[in-house]
Amino acid sequence: MKFTDAEQHAESLNLLRDVRDFLAAWPPHPMRREMLDRINEHLASPTSMLVTSAQHPRVAETGTSVGKRVIQARLVGDELTICRPGEPRDWVNDDLLLLRLSRGEKMLLREEASSLSPVLAP
Repeated sequence: MKFTDAEQHAESLNLLRDVRDFLAAWPPHPMRREMLDRINEHLASPTSMLVTSAQHPRVAETGTSVGKRVIQARLVGDELTICRPGEPRDWVNDDLLLLRLSRGEKMLLREEASSLSPVLAP
């Protein structure tokens, strides 16, 4: 699985919060207090707040060998939406859609801003 820089940054900030909480549980010490202040300042910075609160939409599509789009997925936070892409006149037949869904379709999610290229299934 590939992660965006923002997702990796958010995970690092979560780890830093855990470190802060761990250090704060120890008996008070001037050097530890100084480090805790620096950590809290970093976590309160506007950039850190944006990274932590951002939900980066990720999308994926699958297609046929002739380029017909079959399934589209969009993940925002913990919410996943799966649909048929395009207009009803462009949809593949129901049998193909159900076959792909029932056997489990693997898709690579990418940031929404990137261009989508269908992943061809065998």
